[in-house]
Amino acid sequence: YGEALNDREKVAPGVIEVFNTPFRINVPLVVVGPQEGDSVWVGFPSEVLPDEKVLDWLVSPPNLSKLGEAEQLRGVKKITEIGTAIRSIRIDLMTATAPSDDLQLFIGSIPLHCDKCAELIIKADVASLALATWEMHLALEKSLKLVIRQQGETPGNIHDLLKLADKATKAAKIAVDMTALRKLPSGKEAIKARYGEGRQRPLEEVLANYRQAMGLIASITKSLKRKIVLNNARFLIRNPFEPIGA
Repeated sequence: YGEALNDREKVAPGVIEVFNTPFRINVPLVVVGPQEGDSVWVGFPSEVLPDEKVLDWLVSPPNLSKLGEAEQLRGVKKITEIGTAIRSIRIDLMTATAPSDDLQLFIGSIPLHCDKCAELIIKADVASLALATWEMHLALEKSLKLVIRQQGETPGNIHDLLKLADKATKAAKIAVDMTALRKLPSGKEAIKARYGEGRQRPLEEVLANYRQAMGLIASITKSLKRKIVLNNARFLIRNPFEPIGA
């Protein structure tokens, strides 16, 4: 099984807020179980599954027993929204067609920007929030450019998301939520944030932008060309997690 053994604990970071305080969530990318004899089901979910206890994904969580039922339900909704986006993006990028090796490297970089954005937001200081804005923008920019490059066209060395979305829409006949896109920092603002320039962005604003961006990236990557669809795919394999002879 080689590296497949490591996937049992594979997670991707996300972030939600509770009373305007950021909390990290670790979203499992592989679901193992149940076991059938000497075999086990291994699933690659593209969304949060109905029976998952998503509050358990919180890292150093708030005192959940002190939160009211309504606030707990809001927390579940937020985690489900971000968790589904994270899983959807990973699965859709994993199965996206890459006509060339350099495009495969390009594809692999998008979830890394999403991860870095979440980790920076969790730090919640002024410099981290500025860099998170840039990472968020870059993940979205690359997603749009990937759509364009899959069509054999060159997106150009531009950071304007509206121009890229317009080009992607024309090239691949996809729908991009332009209203949502306009709510995010422009390319010029993101570049300023990268270099520690421009205005300081409050945590509440960056968190709202993060949720918006993750939803957009999930929608865009779902429209990519692919030959194989793995939405919530499950495979029954001989159990690699049990010692030989057990």
